[in-house]
Amino acid sequence: MQTMYKSSQWMIFAIMLAAAVAGAQQPVSTERTYSRVDIFAGYSIWIPNGSVENTPFPGDTRFPNDMHGAILSGAYYFTPSFGLELAGDYHFADANDSMVSFAVGPVVRRAAPRGFTLFAHALAGAADVTGPPAPVRGTQYYFQQLGADWGPQITLGGGLDFRVPYFHHKLTLRLFQADYVYHHIDFGPSAGIAHLNSGRFDTGVVWKVGSVTPPPPVALACTATPQNIYPGEPLSVIGVASNLDRHKKGTFQWAGRGVGTNESTPIVNVDTTGLEPGTFRISGHVSEGARAGQSANCIAQFTVMPIRR
Repeated sequence: MQTMYKSSQWMIFAIMLAAAVAGAQQPVSTERTYSRVDIFAGYSIWIPNGSVENTPFPGDTRFPNDMHGAILSGAYYFTPSFGLELAGDYHFADANDSMVSFAVGPVVRRAAPRGFTLFAHALAGAADVTGPPAPVRGTQYYFQQLGADWGPQITLGGGLDFRVPYFHHKLTLRLFQADYVYHHIDFGPSAGIAHLNSGRFDTGVVWKVGSVTPPPPVALACTATPQNIYPGEPLSVIGVASNLDRHKKGTFQWAGRGVGTNESTPIVNVDTTGLEPGTFRISGHVSEGARAGQSANCIAQFTVMPIRR
């Protein structure tokens, strides 16, 4: 057990050292990029921290706390910070002690400075756990395996990733992932029940696929046609909106001399009758929602020239 703890500590230290060297060799890009899919594969240690209860066998029926193995997970992000994760792991201590589990649930992440990313998840699933050897009553050296059975599993935890400045920033080191894992395994009336408040510690690499990019902000450009007129001549202001969501309808609003307050079309006619010579402005506004980046403004300018007599 002590050997496993020391080896895991050295592995984590080596990964952190490699991350520091990589960061020193090549500057980390400050550009914020968010992957669509994160695929994690790594080394894992599972510490059951429990025993089988209500068992008819005498003596200790505790699970070994040095079960090591591998973990694989995939997370699909719907937004830059929220996604759904599917995870599976396999742990063993010897040929007779093992655990395999599958779980799914939400995951959230938040970018931190200098290439670090924090994440947290809450998963629910099931695990197939092999019970520990139980001493046979009346004997000193004989043990009986309790068998294996499936039971529910709940996982709560999170960790820290570091982005490596290679492979177009698709490779990330998972410096650590620490989870609280609860199991309820019923081995049957002749064996007992295990309530395991266990811990799982992982480290490895994350490969990032695709990207989740926020939509570009709405933009609006408007032009007066023609730009130089005499009083009373026809004039139109044309508004051209870009980056609108094709599933939404943009609402236009116009304000200025000669514009009606109820005009809500991309092209508005301006009544120039009675305008004195000078420069005038028509302001436009388009909106497809109340969030930032869903609206834009513009100004169109035109000049009324004096009538020559």
